[in-house]
Amino acid sequence: MRDKYNNVYVGGSYQNYLDVYNTNNIDNEFSINDASQNSNYHGFLLKCDKTGKCQWISQIGDDTTEVYMSFVDNLQNSYAAGYYTASSLNIYNNHQLSGVSLSNSNLNNRGYVVKYNASGITQWARQIGDNTKVYSVNISEKKGTIKLPVNKITLGNNGIKSDAHSGAWHRQVSLLAKERVDDFAKEAGKTIQALLWWDCTDQGPC
Repeated sequence: MRDKYNNVYVGGSYQNYLDVYNTNNIDNEFSINDASQNSNYHGFLLKCDKTGKCQWISQIGDDTTEVYMSFVDNLQNSYAAGYYTASSLNIYNNHQLSGVSLSNSNLNNRGYVVKYNASGITQWARQIGDNTKVYSVNISEKKGTIKLPVNKITLGNNGIKSDAHSGAWHRQVSLLAKERVDDFAKEAGKTIQALLWWDCTDQGPC
């Protein structure tokens, strides 16, 4: 995703280490190495300026953490959202613990949202549900058609980029529980192959 100053934000997950390159050379200041080497996934969010030089990087979680979506607002605050299953979710700013963390005593899937300011300093983290995860993210390429699952979505100022319904109107992003889709399928007496008209589908208590 890109902000109005053409800074670029990239979110995702990595195993063991994440090398960041500037002009074909590893930028050790921003590369991440997982000391535990446990082969589980760790989330990350990084910011690069318009020339491609890394400005900051944040590691999200120490164990079994996924980043499913990230977005930036008009003030260059950025956000990462996903789920984790470890006993805690620690947030790092350029290799240093930010002091912001979440706890998960029963090791269920729990959703999270993290906010950063323009300098990459963690502002807050919020937990979503007790055993909740993102089931799918969905778009429709044309209006009047159902939304179909995609691997990832990018949020802009007017909703989801590349979605036919993105625009400056009252509903930017919609959310529906997979359990409601299942209920509808049961009432209709048939399998629902697509996820109807919602942008995001979650699963589990929220």
